[in-house]
Order: sequence, then C-alpha cells, then structure tokens
Amino acid sequence: MTDNHDRPSLAVFEADVERRMSFADAALGAAGHEVIDPTLRELTRQVAAGTLTAEVAIARGVAHIDEREVERRMSFADAALGAAGHEVADPEVRAISRRVAAGQITGDEAAALIKAYLLSRVPR
Repeated sequence: MTDNHDRPSLAVFEADVERRMSFADAALGAAGHEVIDPTLRELTRQVAAGTLTAEVAIARGVAHIDEREVERRMSFADAALGAAGHEVADPEVRAISRRVAAGQITGDEAAALIKAYLLSRVPR
C-alpha cells in the first residue's frame, strides 16, 4: 500500500513547474521577499510539481527553520563560551544544551540533568 499523503496522484510537467516557480518568485519579489534557502526552495518545487502537499511542505519547512534556529543558538552559546576560554565537549552535555536551545527544557532542568549525568560518572 502506498502512502499518498506526501504524493498527490498527478505530477506536473517540468515546464509547468518552472512557470509556477517563476510566478511564486515574482509574487514574493513584488512584496519585497525572496526565498533563497535551498531546502525551502526544494519544498516549494515539490509542491509546484504536485509531488508534495502544501500542508506537508509547510510542516517540513517549519521543522527546517526550527532546526536552523537551534543551530544558531548553539553557535551563539559556543561563541560566548569560546570567548571566555571555555568549551562544552562532552556529547551528553551538548545534547542537553541542545534541548535548551530547542526550548524543550528550561535552564534549571538542564542544570539538574547535567548534574545528575556528571554525578553518575563519578567512580564509587
């Protein structure tokens, strides 16, 4: 059984895809906007081709943007720590820090998780 959720039944010819992409680019340009992110452009192309629904493309686009924001926050934290001569190298501590950057846990929760993790590594 195939999942048609991601793939509507009719695909559009490449010339139509290019025409639709040009129209979308022109409409965005008229409003002073431009989509240059390659992932978002590819999602738009898939919608224009009829191989992806707009709903799925939007969900994937939001997830992509959210991931970029997490990366930006992690880079900022790394730069701030680096400027002070510090670095977080432990993969587990970085994973916990990433959860803070993603808004999944608070700083206080991260501190408790990191403390528990570090204590679990102390030889008994």
